[in-house]
Amino acid sequence: MRPSLVSSSLWFGASVLGALFAAGCVLDATEAPAPVDEDVGVAEQAVWTGGTLGAGTLAFATVGASGTQAVGVQSTVGGVSQIQPYLRSGAGAFAPAPLLVGATLPASAAVDAAGNLVVAWGTGSLVAAAHLPVGGGAWTTTTLAATPSKAGASLDVHGRGYFTAAWVETPVGTTDCIVHSAYLDPSGWSAPATVSAAGQCAAQWPSLGSNATGSLVAAWVSPSAAGIYTSTLPQITVATRTPAGVWAAPTIVEASSKVSNTYYGGLAGAGLSAAGDVTVIWFNTNRGRAAYKAAASSTYVTQNLGSYGFGRIEAAAFAMNPAGAAVAAFKLYSFNQATDSLRTVSRPAGGVWGSPSQAGKIISGAAGILLPKALMSPTGTALLTWAQWNNGTGGYNVRATTRPAAGVWSNADALGKILLWAPIGVGQGTGTALLAWTDDLTQVDFTTSALP
Repeated sequence: MRPSLVSSSLWFGASVLGALFAAGCVLDATEAPAPVDEDVGVAEQAVWTGGTLGAGTLAFATVGASGTQAVGVQSTVGGVSQIQPYLRSGAGAFAPAPLLVGATLPASAAVDAAGNLVVAWGTGSLVAAAHLPVGGGAWTTTTLAATPSKAGASLDVHGRGYFTAAWVETPVGTTDCIVHSAYLDPSGWSAPATVSAAGQCAAQWPSLGSNATGSLVAAWVSPSAAGIYTSTLPQITVATRTPAGVWAAPTIVEASSKVSNTYYGGLAGAGLSAAGDVTVIWFNTNRGRAAYKAAASSTYVTQNLGSYGFGRIEAAAFAMNPAGAAVAAFKLYSFNQATDSLRTVSRPAGGVWGSPSQAGKIISGAAGILLPKALMSPTGTALLTWAQWNNGTGGYNVRATTRPAAGVWSNADALGKILLWAPIGVGQGTGTALLAWTDDLTQVDFTTSALP
């Protein structure tokens, strides 16, 4: 599973909701234990090495199963958007690949085990994907949808080597926002399939997760009818696809609800274990939320991953490895202390979610922490990265902390300056983490580390 570059964006106004409704069966489990504060680790656990690729804006960062790393740098030349990909294998230098002209932001990318690179994007009037074969050559660009759509598309590659793109369309003359999907196999792109059902309008392209068998999960958030940041909790919907490409009917795991105040809510991500178990993470107001469905079951069980009074969760991150070990992180703003903190909750493979812990409480005001992202290595090492306000020199720094499967969070490394509200791209393969971002000079920086 490759975490999406936008999986922790702020979403829609929401309330605390206790009851859930589903298009199948959804159960609400016992709430997680109350949060406990714990210090971060006492030693650095990762060594970071990086550099600068060039002027422009980060388009994507991803790592294939065999370790091929890809970073895209977007720029506009003569009024035309273009993405310059850089590729490398192992510890060698990044080399520029052929320029992808016409690709726009936001964009998603994935690399398969052989080193093929696919980039997908949406402009609001079309959705397209481009394929660069291993070894170079020329890009092959395919228009996946020509009806008006919400900008952007998500992309995933599973163990069988097939790429899947997912996007949202709003057909002409309608107000629908329908989730569609297509996959790329050796014969080319499939015909688009409709994933969502009536009343399951998607606010943005869904989060995708897959496993080595070719099964896939998609999760998306539906906006309230009244718009964003209102008193309506957004709806969280999940759908699964078989290795044969057949989508099951979607299930609503969190239903929309009206309350009297204005709150936050959003989707962190979705994951699929090697055994076919589904995990989805989201937040509403001051609660982290999780849904889990075993491969042999049709029932999603939901639970709280901590309830944080006198505060609100404003962003979240999620990552899971093939064995099912997972980490979720929630960026919490405290009303009474005017501080930001990151609350992490972990689940070992085959286990249950633990107590929320505090990874680096920041005394810095409402904008102290932005855009968290997470990774989980095959061995269970978790990585958390975010942008953090620098009280000493101003501006924002990229910071990262790691935690071995049986350890504690390390001291947070400051990795470099980042442009305000610029996303951090993350990827990992063969135990190496890749981070990339747009720095304060509007250049794209990268850094890598072997996860301990």
